Amino acid sequence: MAKVRPFNLEMDIVNLCNLRCVMCPLSHPSHYERPRMRFPVEAFERLAEQVFWHVDGLSLTYGSEPLLHPDFARFLEIARRYRVPRVY
Repeated sequence: MAKVRPFNLEMDIVNLCNLRCVMCPLSHPSHYERPRMRFPVEAFERLAEQVFWHVDGLSLTYGSEPLLHPDFARFLEIARRYRVPRVY
């Protein structure tokens, strides 16, 4: 019997984007004044331990550009270690 993974998780690992799309809230001038934030890899690891066994799809973006996170590859390694079927 296959193990059921009933959840999809969508999250931003940064609040940055290198594009300025007119329809995107990250392009609004007020966004430039906000501090730049990155989701800590250690917090991602703790999240993975708790829920990734139940996650079928993991999106590392909900509107930002995840490739701007300097540790992006580590996020992928963690997802692979927990065998998340779909990472996008």
